[in-house]
Amino acid sequence: MHEALYRRLGEVARSGSVTTYQEVAVLMGLDPREPGQRSVLSRLLREVSLHEHEHGRPLLSAVVVSRDTRLPGSGFFALMRLLGFGDAEDEALFARELGRVHEHWAASGGSFAARPESQHLA
Repeated sequence: MHEALYRRLGEVARSGSVTTYQEVAVLMGLDPREPGQRSVLSRLLREVSLHEHEHGRPLLSAVVVSRDTRLPGSGFFALMRLLGFGDAEDEALFARELGRVHEHWAASGGSFAARPESQHLA
C-alpha cells in the first residue's frame, strides 16, 4: 500500500469531500492521460479499497471521482459488486459508500493509527 496515497485519501475523507482521479494521479507522479499509468492508479486505489474492506472499513477510494461525472470509475463499481455490495444503480451504490466513508473517518477523528504498513510500490 502506498502511504502517501492512503494519507491523502484519509484527509479527503476526514474533510467530508472528494478528490479527482487527476489530482490523485499528480500526487502519485502519474500522467492520467496515459493508459498504462491510469492502470497503475486503478491498481493502487483497488489495493486501498481491498485493505479497508478486509479490516471491516468502508471503501476509502470512494472519495476519488471523475472530474466530469463526479462519480468513481467502472473499476470501483465492479469491485463493489465483487465484494457483495449489491446490484443497485451505480449512483446509489456510490452515494451509500461515500456516506459510510465520510462517517467512518469523521468518527475516527482522522486517526491513521489503523493504517496499513508502509509499502511503496514502484
